[in-house]
Amino acid sequence: IAHRLRDWFRLHKLLRSTLTLHAIGRTSVAVSEDVAVPFSAQHLGRAYVVLPSQLIPHREDFRIALRHEIEHHRRRDTLWALGLEWLICGLYINPSVYLWRNTILQLQELACDEALINRMRISKQAYGSCLLRVAEMALERRFMCSGTTCMIPSSESNNSHSFLRRRINMFAQHERSTAKRAA
Repeated sequence: IAHRLRDWFRLHKLLRSTLTLHAIGRTSVAVSEDVAVPFSAQHLGRAYVVLPSQLIPHREDFRIALRHEIEHHRRRDTLWALGLEWLICGLYINPSVYLWRNTILQLQELACDEALINRMRISKQAYGSCLLRVAEMALERRFMCSGTTCMIPSSESNNSHSFLRRRINMFAQHERSTAKRAA
């Protein structure tokens, strides 16, 4: 619980230091120089999408990252992330809870990727380029995403490179399945 409270205060401090670009109702889109990875969060009854300021010069990547994080809110992934964090507080001794959380978070990322490619008709090349750019920024600075949904999962798992590879491979498989349907 102490770790989760510490993360909550870090998130609170980070969200207070962001520059809000747009706010509609209970949803805010903000940029920050303190983050290297785009993320979505629910905090004090508000939905936040925070994007790194390094993405601003890359207009297409900024747009893709924004849509990806909004898709997390649309799918209620941020509420799942909060629920999983509280579940870990109650079952912190059980290692399967951590495995379950990581699996659910990865499935959420893959579902958002597929939704953006299918429904929003974002090109696979542009989306892959955005993923690689964000991964490069994440390598420069570590970023914790506890209780949030991130475009690149947190570095607590040692296999973040293999998950990025899995996400990019999904594009190729998606193309093959679309070609099979057309045939």
